[in-house]
Amino acid sequence: MAGVCARAVAQGLYGIAFGDLFLEDIRAYRIARLAGTGLEPIFPVWTPDLGVSTAQLARQMLAAGLRAHLTCIDPRVLDRSFAGRAFDHALLASLPPAVDPCGERGEFHTFAFAGPIFSRTIRVIPGETVERDNFIYADLLPAPGPETDANLEAPGPPAAPHLAGSVARSVLDAGSDRRIGPGPGPPRLERLRI
Repeated sequence: MAGVCARAVAQGLYGIAFGDLFLEDIRAYRIARLAGTGLEPIFPVWTPDLGVSTAQLARQMLAAGLRAHLTCIDPRVLDRSFAGRAFDHALLASLPPAVDPCGERGEFHTFAFAGPIFSRTIRVIPGETVERDNFIYADLLPAPGPETDANLEAPGPPAAPHLAGSVARSVLDAGSDRRIGPGPGPPRLERLRI
């Protein structure tokens, strides 16, 4: 990690943005890992700083135009049928009370494919759903067809200023639609870990 951080600083980066919402132990871990690297940990959606609950944040993100699918669920807290569902108001209304609306405790993970911080929509279609390592995964595959503006959905209305900063925009524009391959069938979208 030290080498990656040193390269980032040498390239002029000053910080790393994390999407953590309220888990203090995770925030403390990230701060400790970046200590002395020259990179500042940035928490743009830390809900205590924003003064909103994760339920309010989820609704704000949807209102701003975020579009996503649930790609992984923990079957100990969510039924298998949630895998692959759209992250939308219907999903929020159907979550069990103990599940965080943003999945902050690992109840689910999403793949965002459109929204105000994207330069274009990432066209995906559902793939297979599998159980692996005690989790349910719903694959998303690149949608077939030409990549033209005529057949891409609009990314949505402008975001509220506190939801779409230049750091997040740079991260998403830089590589959110990278693919891995080769192999049989269409290439799979790479899950980026930042």
